[in-house]
Amino acid sequence: MQPKKKLVISMDNASKEVLEAIAKKYPDGWQYHVIKIEKGSDNFFFAVTVDLSDISYLVKVPVKIDTKIEDEIEKDDYRFLADSDDSEEEGESESEEKEISQDMENIEDK
Repeated sequence: MQPKKKLVISMDNASKEVLEAIAKKYPDGWQYHVIKIEKGSDNFFFAVTVDLSDISYLVKVPVKIDTKIEDEIEKDDYRFLADSDDSEEEGESESEEKEISQDMENIEDK
């Protein structure tokens, strides 16, 4: 028995047979089965795997990286610092608190 041929293709260029195999293998969608393939220090792509009778495919898929969660965590950290009651005890004035609030708003706007 010969080993299967291995191919890397793009989802955009996949044949109907490959797309059907992906739909069969991942009936609930492939978004939770994506793997990151690193080709070098800064060169990578995301893909899913699918096998047909004679070929194993690594299918490149489009991925949008969601940083919203990280942004929310940072925002919460800054709110925690701004809401702290310790700031008055440490001698911060109201003007300093306003300045911190403005800085935080500028960060959130970015």
